[in-house]
Amino acid sequence: MPETTYTWSAQFREMIDEVLTSWPEVRAKQVFGHRGFVRNGKMFAFFAASGFSVKSAGNDTDRLYALPGVEPFAYAGSEMRAWPVLPVHTKLEADAAIAEAFSAYEAVGN
Repeated sequence: MPETTYTWSAQFREMIDEVLTSWPEVRAKQVFGHRGFVRNGKMFAFFAASGFSVKSAGNDTDRLYALPGVEPFAYAGSEMRAWPVLPVHTKLEADAAIAEAFSAYEAVGN
């Protein structure tokens, strides 16, 4: 599989990776050709070419899509609305992505 070309900063990917892999029960693995994060075998987030994708459900989905620049993850020509891609071009956006990932992390742990 070809290596992913990212349109966002390696600095922010490294920051997010370091935080998420420090959480209990989290391990990183390849998903959809990207680095993903799972808790007890359940994926809750991954790096996408254009940003950071988190698992969403219910009201969270609509709230996330109301944020500026959020778009659905697309794979093999299909949009996956349960996986919004958050833009990460600033430290503030990286911090927000980590906060959203934590919500998804908690949800898959229940």
